[in-house]
Amino acid sequence: MNRLYFIRHGESKANVDGVWGANTRLTEEGIRQAKRAAQHAKEKGLSFNLIISSPMIRAQETAKEIALAVGYPVESIVLDDSIKERYFGELEDSKVADDINMIHGKDETYVEKYKDVESMEALQVRANNVLARLKAHPE
Repeated sequence: MNRLYFIRHGESKANVDGVWGANTRLTEEGIRQAKRAAQHAKEKGLSFNLIISSPMIRAQETAKEIALAVGYPVESIVLDDSIKERYFGELEDSKVADDINMIHGKDETYVEKYKDVESMEALQVRANNVLARLKAHPE
């Protein structure tokens, strides 16, 4: 039986700076977190038929640490735009702390203020499409 594992990237510079959607590298702490996740996968004896990563630098760095730990060829990591984080439109690369709870919560009123932010519905459709694609290729 195949299993599907989801691993979030380690801490990035954007996380520390409170910047939305920035394509930044892992911090030193983020690298430690990625290495811990990689070590955990190795200790559990996990092996992977396929590793898919968001093309965001922080996600690629995390995927690479895991691949190296479990003996998966780094050059075989598949980068897939469809598993990128939610698109924040005009908020990308900016700090808008007041709107964090509104956009990440159930309150969709941000759609009136930021018309180009990906809606939760669109994000869910995108995620379901990824899962359907994976189910269609069980290998």
